[in-house]
Amino acid sequence: MDIKPIVDLYREKDSRDLVDKIARIVKAQAGRWDLGLDEKSKELTTMLLYEYSTALESITDGKISAEFVIRKLAENMGTFRYGDFKRKEDDHITYDNVSVTSDEYKMMTRVNREFGAHQVDYRDETGRPKFSVVLFDDKQKFKTRDGRRLVLSGIDMSDLNGIRHTVFHEWTHIMEKSFVKAALLKREDIILEDGDSIYINACLGADLEMKDYKDFIASVDSILDSHGEVLFGGISTIEINEKKSPNRRIMHNQISEGATEYIALAVMEELGFEVKDKERYKDRREIVEQVFSSVGRKQAIADYMKNSNKLISMIESRRFNGKPLLQAADNMVTKLGKIDAFFKGEFKKCGKDYKEFDKVKEKIMGFWCLGRRPKNEDVDRVFGEARSLVDFSSEVSEDMGRRFIESALGFNQDMLDFKGTLDREFPVSIKQIDDVKLKDEQSE
Repeated sequence: MDIKPIVDLYREKDSRDLVDKIARIVKAQAGRWDLGLDEKSKELTTMLLYEYSTALESITDGKISAEFVIRKLAENMGTFRYGDFKRKEDDHITYDNVSVTSDEYKMMTRVNREFGAHQVDYRDETGRPKFSVVLFDDKQKFKTRDGRRLVLSGIDMSDLNGIRHTVFHEWTHIMEKSFVKAALLKREDIILEDGDSIYINACLGADLEMKDYKDFIASVDSILDSHGEVLFGGISTIEINEKKSPNRRIMHNQISEGATEYIALAVMEELGFEVKDKERYKDRREIVEQVFSSVGRKQAIADYMKNSNKLISMIESRRFNGKPLLQAADNMVTKLGKIDAFFKGEFKKCGKDYKEFDKVKEKIMGFWCLGRRPKNEDVDRVFGEARSLVDFSSEVSEDMGRRFIESALGFNQDMLDFKGTLDREFPVSIKQIDDVKLKDEQSE
């Protein structure tokens, strides 16, 4: 991949020598950050950082400077890889208690869950949180312990715009992390108690046991009295509810995924680069777009990257059906995802084609056209049709399938109710709508 003409053009128009400043920072991270894919693209990381940082500066009218972006990534991104994590150098980074260089990690993320890239949190030798990013190569092959030969999931590493889109999304996952002085926070900024649930708004590791989350909750008052910092991560929150999930935390991060993708697409648009997959996280992005437009897009993006806790608290303070709006929004957009995951899991067990799942989904979406909530006979009918397409593995999975079908049939009406609440809580003015239309027209 020869990117030299692009980098040369950037240097030519770069009046503040930002490209060379970034190049020096990238070189200083050598060993921890990959520089590029090959000899012809050894300035790829420098180029992508220049594009990302200057686009964010432009989008926010300087509320986020390019220098701020580069400095924050240099301080917090401990590891950056193209293709895969590196054995020995990256053995210490873990996800779900397994090393990211292990075969178990590959099976978990690139076989079972088909990741294209991954941002993994870890701690450095001083105990400070660090954040890694890897873009997986979709041509990489893997031999399992039982002798199977697989091509692992990933992205097309010859597609420069695909690399851009993916890395801008993953870097935004790092930019969304905010270290906030405890003295500036209130108890409700860190934890929110609601019925049987306690929501932890701080960013804690995915590998923790339930005891660790409980210990954090018990220590909040001590944290507030300390001179330390609290880490927040985008518009996300962790639910602790032993009635729902006795041994594991419930993660609410789908709105954060929407915000991350919304910003990545805004960067691609600002730079004038083509995006092939505009459907990714679309329902989550639409919620974020309304909230950001209501708050003010430039300020919302700046807050997301400097003080994401402000957005968490603001959305949590609004209610939907008696629940905090953030958690309600997360539950809303994951409802159909659970349907997808469940049935695709069943199809995998049976060795059936995913096209069969599409037939089930068509029946569900066909019901939505009726514009009403499902009755028992509706659930019985659609589930009966689903059973003819899916060989359920047990009575337990069959019962889960019926409950998921019932949930999915009511999804459309739930979403209409939710959007009504969103319109009331985060109204968007006619002027803001006109500004968006004008921008769309100018880009055509």
